Amino acid sequence: MNYRCNIFISPNKGIIQLLLLTMLLMYSMLCAVSAWAQPFAYVANQGSNNVSVIDTASNTVVTTIAPVPRACGVAITPDGTRAYVTNYGYTNTVTVIDIASNTIVDTVLGVGNDPCKIAMLPNGSRAYVANRISNSVSVIDTTNNTVVATVPTGTYPIGVDVTPDGTRVYVTNELSHNVVVIDTTSNNVVATIPGMNKPTGVAVTPDGTRAYVANRIQGQGPISVIDTQLNTVITTVDSGGSAPYEVTITPDGSHAYVTNQHSQNVTVIDTATNTVVAIITAGAAPVLMAFTPDGASAYVTNAGSGTVSVIDTSTFTVFNTITVGVLPIGVAVTPGLIVSIDIKPGSDPNCFNNNGHGVIPVAILGNNSFDATSVDASTVMLEGTSIKAVGKSDKLLAHIEDVNYDGYDDLIVQIIDEDGVFDNGDVTATLTGNLLPEFGSTAIKGTDNICIVP
Repeated sequence: MNYRCNIFISPNKGIIQLLLLTMLLMYSMLCAVSAWAQPFAYVANQGSNNVSVIDTASNTVVTTIAPVPRACGVAITPDGTRAYVTNYGYTNTVTVIDIASNTIVDTVLGVGNDPCKIAMLPNGSRAYVANRISNSVSVIDTTNNTVVATVPTGTYPIGVDVTPDGTRVYVTNELSHNVVVIDTTSNNVVATIPGMNKPTGVAVTPDGTRAYVANRIQGQGPISVIDTQLNTVITTVDSGGSAPYEVTITPDGSHAYVTNQHSQNVTVIDTATNTVVAIITAGAAPVLMAFTPDGASAYVTNAGSGTVSVIDTSTFTVFNTITVGVLPIGVAVTPGLIVSIDIKPGSDPNCFNNNGHGVIPVAILGNNSFDATSVDASTVMLEGTSIKAVGKSDKLLAHIEDVNYDGYDDLIVQIIDEDGVFDNGDVTATLTGNLLPEFGSTAIKGTDNICIVP
């Protein structure tokens, strides 16, 4: 956040006033520096029973949170306020961490045996935990941190991921060699997809049309590609590595990254062509991975070496290796800057007809801790749709205005009303973008309620 530091100086001059001015200017600079802090990576260290917190700006461990018994998987709420860390084994618990203070604030009881991988719904209301030994998925209500449902799966469920619209959860069952699909409204299995070979990892593309599954077999294990509309395997990709374990998709959906445990490397697949474009050497036994919100860096846990490899996704090279705890498994990166937005400012509810005509006005709201003028309007999108540009110079329809009369500037943008972006029944819309380069190009994200009318 961009904290506005107000400085009041007496008109009288002298040594005391100059010293005060110097101190206040230093304070202002500190505010500016802390305001644009980059995201943090949370790493679950199963062997040392703790969580390492990495500042992605400096790639250094800034704190360690303990005790977190047999820390395994990590998921962070979309608003960046809490981290949920599964406790592997028979404690049947999940540790809840407050990210602002990096302290343990709660423990979820009653999940299954050997919980590890965990995925969060896009609205943050539920977390889905795969329980390997219990052959089930536990559903956690994050508003009160209680288990509200237990869904039977196949044998030895490991991987879990959620579709971008939050309606379905894909779960890999390693020993029944299939993937099940859970409907998040009923929390029932609605489809079973066969044809896998020891599937462990699964990742759904940002557009929700494909799911990539890692099959952990010796040699160059295949990556199965599922059509999520048909829930069938439409192709396979040779991973190029031995014992592929997890798949993670870049935020823009252009590439799938696969950790190969036995060959100690990471395969990069172009999702447009489903071909391997790079193989990157990692540490010993790479396991899980997470990207920064802008997709520029990938953080890979190396269980065998107690390290995290940091990959530059523009060059497909490791540019840093960070020592963490013993047996690091899970990793998650906090979202970019969470901003407040108002779709159709002044209206409530925010209803519109998504018929492909006109524009949808959206306000990115400034406040005492965020300067909306620092947003790079050229990067702003609402559900993947950009700002309307007009004239020969393609001028973006964006301007500064205090739209809610709170004394802080807001950025008002006019989003193209592109037909088919929203469906009847959609109740939320998410805006993404980045700050201007001089403010670190930090990723931003904001969500508001909507309703679609005929």
